[in-house]
Amino acid sequence: SYPERSEFTRVGYDNRRGGMLLTDHLIRTGCKRIAFVGIPEVSTAVANRLAGYHEAHHVHGMIADPCLIHEADEVDLTEPFCQRLIEQCQPDAIIGKMDRYTAIIGRHLMSMGYEIGRNIKLAGFDDDPIAELLPVPLTTIRLPIQAFAQMSYAALLRRIEDPSADIGQIIIDTELVIRGSTTGVV
Repeated sequence: SYPERSEFTRVGYDNRRGGMLLTDHLIRTGCKRIAFVGIPEVSTAVANRLAGYHEAHHVHGMIADPCLIHEADEVDLTEPFCQRLIEQCQPDAIIGKMDRYTAIIGRHLMSMGYEIGRNIKLAGFDDDPIAELLPVPLTTIRLPIQAFAQMSYAALLRRIEDPSADIGQIIIDTELVIRGSTTGVV
């Protein structure tokens, strides 16, 4: 757990920056009540995404309403969950901890009559292949796998050459991919 580190090389994504980029994008599109759905205690990545979410609010002089942060597992993402989220929190945007979460939420919202990208914006993380295949393509944070694989391989080779080498951690940047779920353009 953060701030502890393993003795082994860690290769990871800059999830905090990803959370910041995604939330900043939504704020710049006019969103003021952005919900975050995920379980930060289960994953360092999700905890960092949530930290970026808070940081973006802070940079814009906003405070995220605690009502907007929902710890939910995938099995919790039901239509009644989505109805409660909308009724109790009145978000104008929802960020899921990953694209799959957001796709499930989006499916329920559409069945409830919401127009994704128009009267509610959705975004996620991972740039899962499903993201651009949804009825309204999903804005997401892309985690570049090629860079991850190359850096992991290079770190492994350095460690093989010198088993005592302290490589520490390698952080791979993320990329904001804007699609119809936050622009209203399908």
